[in-house]
Amino acid sequence: MDFADATLSLLAERLATPSILTLDERGFRTFRFAGKRHFRLVLQDG
Repeated sequence: MDFADATLSLLAERLATPSILTLDERGFRTFRFAGKRHFRLVLQDG
């Protein structure tokens, strides 16, 4: 996880939204939202 990924993850957690707009699908498929749920990738998941 790099700085940009960490920033997006922290921001999503603070805003309590699992939706992320990113091109880094591989990274965000492995990261977890609030420790247990997967992120919803806006561009890939529709």
